[in-house]
Amino acid sequence: MKEFPPFRLDDEGQCLWRGQERVTVTPKAFSILCYMVERAGRLVTQNELLEALWPDTFVQPEVLKSHILSLRIALGDDARHPTFIETHQRRGYRFIATVQNRLGRESGRGSGAEQTATGADGEASIAVLPFFDMSSSKENEYFGDGLAEEIINALTKISGLKVIARTSAFAFKGQNQDIRRIAEALGVANVLEGSVRKENNRVRVGAQLIAASDGRHIWSGRFDREMTDIFAMQDEISQAIVEALQAKLGRPVQRMASARQPANPAAYQEYLEGRYYMHQVTPAGIARALECYQRAIRLDSSYALPHAGMAERVFYQAIYQAERPREIVPAALASLAHALQLDPNAADAHLARGIFSAFYEYNWKAADDHFAEALELNPECPRVRTARSFWLLLPTGRVDEALAEARHALRLDPLSTVARNRECWVLHCMRRAEALDRARASVQLFPSHPVTCFNASLVFLGWNLYEEAVETIERGMAAVPGSVYLLGVLSLARAGQGRHADAKQIRSELEEQSGRRHVPFLSRAFASEACGDMDGALDLLDRAVDEREPLIVPLLAGRRADLCVNTGYQSLLRKMNLD
Repeated sequence: MKEFPPFRLDDEGQCLWRGQERVTVTPKAFSILCYMVERAGRLVTQNELLEALWPDTFVQPEVLKSHILSLRIALGDDARHPTFIETHQRRGYRFIATVQNRLGRESGRGSGAEQTATGADGEASIAVLPFFDMSSSKENEYFGDGLAEEIINALTKISGLKVIARTSAFAFKGQNQDIRRIAEALGVANVLEGSVRKENNRVRVGAQLIAASDGRHIWSGRFDREMTDIFAMQDEISQAIVEALQAKLGRPVQRMASARQPANPAAYQEYLEGRYYMHQVTPAGIARALECYQRAIRLDSSYALPHAGMAERVFYQAIYQAERPREIVPAALASLAHALQLDPNAADAHLARGIFSAFYEYNWKAADDHFAEALELNPECPRVRTARSFWLLLPTGRVDEALAEARHALRLDPLSTVARNRECWVLHCMRRAEALDRARASVQLFPSHPVTCFNASLVFLGWNLYEEAVETIERGMAAVPGSVYLLGVLSLARAGQGRHADAKQIRSELEEQSGRRHVPFLSRAFASEACGDMDGALDLLDRAVDEREPLIVPLLAGRRADLCVNTGYQSLLRKMNLD
């Protein structure tokens, strides 16, 4: 028994206690904690931890960082001013608390015999890895990814089954890691892996469902089909997984309604390829996705999902490429209306319609209805839960529900930048210092991700941490030089540092750019505020509301307490139907 008040570490019983309360940590995080506590006061390098805890297996440092983050959350530790775990950048970690040895074991509200993450409840959990492309041309990676994603989507419709989302499951793509290590990192009891070989009009798929506890094959199957039978094969695979898990769990597993499949398999292939490029979230990827979706619709105009994909693409253009919503969203709404007419059970279409109802129409009742429908169709989809948290619950003041939804999504998608950023923003809007830990952890895990840097820098500014905000913004701008969103936040940070000339220079630069192309009014409002022109900032925020710039919704949610005492800002809330 080791003690570092107020915690007790029972390495024999595999328990961490805070007083009489047992603290939940994953088995791997617990092992990391034990290793560092045994070496308290000494710097433990990243390589040492990786070699000790993942022997004979290559593991990316980000996985270790994720476990360190979960430990910090469990311990309530602050990465900037640590009490327990001290970070040495690019080197490793040091456990800095005083550790005392205690004889014997103590009992609390539970015992070491209690269930862990891999106990009975943990058996109802699965991660689906991307299917390895074994085609001779090696040009069908999108198909293996898409097949895995479709199986994920099918499994999320099973009541009571925890399914790790695509983002986190695909983080291990191409790493050839031991299945048990991947399962441990993702906190699941079962893993599905497979391969796909697509030649001309035939597809061959091999799949294995593996128990993480011992590497045992629960089920395996091989399929050789014409492309015309691809949907039947997907159903056959997912049904086999359901039956195998049902036998293992000893209780029935209920399936839910799914979206309609296309009549033309070629349209399905084009849709999968479009999703593959859309996930890249780059200008080139978004443009390529458009071509794929258009081809899918030409091949099968009654297929709903490419229409929903067209709308999702517009959302990405508005939020990531700063295009004017008033110019591009009407076509997206028409695509969504058509998609839902073709297939009322298309959860992705309801999800996208809920987002547009929120930020573009300020119709919170419609947003609530569409998110509710998407959840009913796909209750364990983290994309639905993060969107509902961020675009509906938070702006309408249901912050406790927003946090619960964000955390539910993060449990299903632990390596997702979106899930992490949105949980962090909800905490920031609640004025909880915990947001700082989340922001720092996200930047540490994804140091060059521009949206993460944008989100984290605003959190740092909210706590007057100007130097940290500037450092974070500069990381983001190294990845996306000239980002107008980051420039706007940088002007606020420079003003906070007292560098008013720099803030004025940024404002001039943004205004000059706005004469040549659209620059979001929100970014220009940041710069006006940084220069002390509050009337100008208010006018630009008003124009952002009129333009339906997506980020105005979470921004005003973050400032709502301040806005309600300012008569000028109250008009913005009224325009958004939030007064």
